[in-house]
Amino acid sequence: MILGICGSLRAKSLNRMALMAIQTVEPELVVWEGLALIPPFNPDWEDQPNEAVLELSRLIREAKAVVIASPEYAHGVTGVVKNALDWTVGSGEFMQKPTVVINCSHSATIANAALRETLSVMEAEVIPFALPLFSHGMTVEGILADESLSTRLDEIAAKLSSY
Repeated sequence: MILGICGSLRAKSLNRMALMAIQTVEPELVVWEGLALIPPFNPDWEDQPNEAVLELSRLIREAKAVVIASPEYAHGVTGVVKNALDWTVGSGEFMQKPTVVINCSHSATIANAALRETLSVMEAEVIPFALPLFSHGMTVEGILADESLSTRLDEIAAKLSSY
């Protein structure tokens, strides 16, 4: 199983469309939908995580690789992604875990670099990929129909299949 995490809670976000498109060429990818259920990280609660935190930790441990597709908000990683990662720092699920970081925007370089840095500190094996999507209205079908994007999807799937 390969775990997919979308850093946007928006139902039709480009990042979600990217993960769904990857799923068509890499059927082992399971897109996790529990990100909104993770409470704000509080070190005082680390020994009492809620069900969503427990599920995320279990899925990361069981996954042979993780794919995170996240937008950039105000030059930063989305709060929900950073919060989820904060819950996993102490338990070490990301240590040596192949983690593909997808950047869907041409201009979102600061948050992407910050996400890679956070994962590196957590000792994940970070594998960056660009999948430049041009339109907020992009669909999975539109991504698959675009020859250059389809080629990138194949490259991502090939990398994921190597684990």
